[in-house]
Parts: sequence; structure tokens; C-alpha cells
Amino acid sequence: MDRVAVDALNRFSERWLFYRGLVHWAGFRKAAVDYDAPPRFAGSSSYSLTRMFNMGLDAVFSFSLLPLRVSHVFGVICMFSSMLYGVWAVAKWMVTSTPVPGYTSLAILVTFIGSLNLLTLGIVSEYVGRIHEQVKGRPVFLIKESIGFEKRAASDASDTAHLETCDAA
Repeated sequence: MDRVAVDALNRFSERWLFYRGLVHWAGFRKAAVDYDAPPRFAGSSSYSLTRMFNMGLDAVFSFSLLPLRVSHVFGVICMFSSMLYGVWAVAKWMVTSTPVPGYTSLAILVTFIGSLNLLTLGIVSEYVGRIHEQVKGRPVFLIKESIGFEKRAASDASDTAHLETCDAA
């Protein structure tokens, strides 16, 4: 990576940085460099399957809200499934005048309330996901180059120095 890309990536204040994803997210130009890796001189890789799995989880959780939305979707599916099962059980009872064997009403009630819990959890997770995105502190955009702003940047630096001396007093 060149200095511009490294400096841009060093500005991120996230705790779990997934650099492969951040380089792609930042939009820097990429080029592949083919090389033949020589065989390992001694020992074996210390990067275990568990560490690779954790890195994959970091990639998913750093760049996607999909895991939070899964409970929401699953709750909606379960709720409609329990409603359909309830309609079917009532229709069978009305047509044949025999109830569905077992604890039909209890099963319908438990699945419906469980699906409402998942739906509510999904709604809360949407808010948590948005908070998570905000707290990461990623810049909205990265500026590759600025032209004609050198004078303004110097005056901003002097204003900042003035504020720091006022705060210290």
C-alpha cells in the first residue's frame, strides 16, 4: 500500500479493524502482484482454524447488518407460519368437528409469542445496528487530494492551537 492509503486507514478508530474490507470500502485502486511463495522454512502456521473463523466473523460484522436482520426476518416467517397453522387447525376443527390432536392451542400460542419476541428483537437489532454503524466513526468519504486549501488548513491549525491553549487555562 502507498502512504496515502496507509494514512487514510490509520484514521479509523474502530477496535476490530478488518483491513481487507476497509481497503475495499475506502475505494483505493488495487493491483494484484503475483508471486510464488517459497515453502515454509520451519514450523507451521500459527493462524489456526479458530482464528480464521474469527477473522471471517469480523468481516461479516464489520461490513454488514445482515446478521442483525436475520432475527427480524425469522420472526416474521415464524409469525406467519403460526398464523397459518392456527387457521388450518381452526378450519379442520370446523369442517371435521374434531380438534387437531395434541396441544394445538398451546403450540400455536407458544410459536406466535416466540415469533413476536423474535420480531421485536429484530426491530431492536435494527436500532443497535444503526448505532453500531455510527459509533464506528468511519468518515462519510475520504478525500484523495485537496487543491487550494493549504492556506485555510494553516489557519484552522492556528485556531485549534488557540482553542487548546484556552482549554488548558
